[in-house]
Amino acid sequence: MLRYPLGLATLKRLRDGASVPLGAHFAVGRAASAPLRLTGSLASTEHASILWRGNRWELRDLGSRNGTRVGTRTVEPGKPQPLRVGDRITFGDPSEVWDLADADPPDAVAHEAGTPKVVGAKNGLLVLPDETRPELTIMAGSDGSWIAESAKETRAVFDRDVVNAAGRSFTLYLPLTAEATPLVDRTAGFDAVDLVFRVSRDEERVELAVAHGERLRWLDAREHGYVLLTLARLREQERELEESERGWVDRTALLSMLGIEGNTLDVAVFRARKQLLEAGLEGAARIVEVRRGFRRLGTDRFRIERS
Repeated sequence: MLRYPLGLATLKRLRDGASVPLGAHFAVGRAASAPLRLTGSLASTEHASILWRGNRWELRDLGSRNGTRVGTRTVEPGKPQPLRVGDRITFGDPSEVWDLADADPPDAVAHEAGTPKVVGAKNGLLVLPDETRPELTIMAGSDGSWIAESAKETRAVFDRDVVNAAGRSFTLYLPLTAEATPLVDRTAGFDAVDLVFRVSRDEERVELAVAHGERLRWLDAREHGYVLLTLARLREQERELEESERGWVDRTALLSMLGIEGNTLDVAVFRARKQLLEAGLEGAARIVEVRRGFRRLGTDRFRIERS
């Protein structure tokens, strides 16, 4: 199991430090379908459930054979038990002792079928199967819905949907977007900023800055900068078109322009979104927009400079 940073609601196993990010409603037990899968022989197949109630986490014992304890207190079967950060939970077996390491509201998570693997969103982006092969990206839309983006399409997804990535199946656990952990302090949204590209004369180095009012913040130069620059140039060439039609480029043609493979493009887009979200830019997942087979830069608010 992975270890997740604080800021994502997380249970941490005492014996080895393994952690599992919590979805808005999680089953706990030895069943293969349980996102929080227990291996201790004294735990039950359907042992307990953990749910987000809008302002707190609650635990329910589901009539397990050997019971559930929070600290030294036995949880009455079927009765909700509020949880707080630092609570120590024992699921029937001495080897199944877990601490609630973080109690933030839930974000998007996915449970891989037939395994104990649970993948949690980072900075509002859930990528499957992992960050090195982001074949599918789950993110919140501007209207409060959830969106799944792949190389071929963008579509709506819903809580408990099963999706496929890299030949593996994942069940999505998606909270109401109003309940999810805020991405940033909302002082700067994607629609309110300008992007500045600074390009070296040999085009070997592309720097990106975010301009908000009189503030200009330069980000670390990364390889994905050239991908964004290429999309910006394509959009700039079509400023005379309607906004909805500007800058779209066929994915295959874009790969040819850049001289890269599909997974390299997917990773670059993911890293561009991640960098801007980490910089505190709300809605930065829209930096690259997708429609069937096409990509474009998601804003007209940019300028390109030579260094």
